[in-house]
Amino acid sequence: MESLTRPGFSVFYDSEERQAAERIADACEEILHLLQDLWGLETPKDLRVYVMVSYLPFILHSPPWFWWPLLVWFLPFTYLNARRLWRYAGGWAQRYGSRNAIGIKAPNVLQAANTTLGKRIFIQEDDIDKKIKFVTCHELTHAATSHLRLPKWLFEGLAMLAVDKYFGHATVRTDTLQSIMQAGQNKIPGKQPRLSKHDQDGLIYYVVRGYWLTKYIEETRPELLESLLREPQGSSKSEKMIATAYGMDVKEFWGEIEARMAAHFAAKDDRLI
Repeated sequence: MESLTRPGFSVFYDSEERQAAERIADACEEILHLLQDLWGLETPKDLRVYVMVSYLPFILHSPPWFWWPLLVWFLPFTYLNARRLWRYAGGWAQRYGSRNAIGIKAPNVLQAANTTLGKRIFIQEDDIDKKIKFVTCHELTHAATSHLRLPKWLFEGLAMLAVDKYFGHATVRTDTLQSIMQAGQNKIPGKQPRLSKHDQDGLIYYVVRGYWLTKYIEETRPELLESLLREPQGSSKSEKMIATAYGMDVKEFWGEIEARMAAHFAAKDDRLI
């Protein structure tokens, strides 16, 4: 495996993926500057980026050597989980203490990914260079926020919002807002339950809910979002901060926040609700 080094991170790749590695490295530099400018997010101290043609090299190469005694016990589970996700994911992020590793599928591999779920969430994009940048931005945002212990919905929603900021336009389908408002009554409020890839409606609901709620906070309380990203808060404290900022009882947070979010976006464009 070869590597190239840029300020703050290194990119690892197979020799035939040199061109892709350079394009990804260029995108990483742009995105890391953007995350700093937007929300003051610092580049992780030990950041590694992998151009993946398969999942096994990432599993074997990305951990620090001193993690191996622990990882050996979990290797079968890690391998099976990566194998399960490989068909659907464009990339992923993994944290090992102070090291953050992200994997981005090589262009030809990304083209072959199963996009059935993604087409129901994101505006269709056929340009492979833009797809690579999309995945890189999403996973880098995860790496830059992994230490904050954000609620899962905010962790995912912020990564999706960062992609919007990077491209300068919405990348999530507007009709997903209407669909989550219609489906919300049948879903579990608060913490995201363990979901199966076979429950596509459930996956879509919890993913896009995180995006729209994060977008709502960013538009109505940008100083709150900055506070949440300033230092680790933990999931419970973060949601308490949000509820307090909006004058809600934390026990009623999930019963009220979606309605407020819907009213906000409806006021901007009633076609969204």
